[in-house]
Amino acid sequence: MIIKYTLDPNIPLTPEEIAEIDALKDRPIVYDEDCPPLTPESYAGFMRSVVERNRRQLLEQEAAEKGQNVS
Repeated sequence: MIIKYTLDPNIPLTPEEIAEIDALKDRPIVYDEDCPPLTPESYAGFMRSVVERNRRQLLEQEAAEKGQNVS
């Protein structure tokens, strides 16, 4: 099951959340078969997807501001 949660940037982190982050920041990253390290090729593909997503979002935002529909 996937649980999706969006943080509200206007709500500050609690002291407990800050302590949890501080405790984890020096721990090593542990890779496994479900989460392998990215190869240079997979990283490049991921970045292309991010750039395309951001470009598409910008075009949709600009079109919405002009009252146009982009699909």
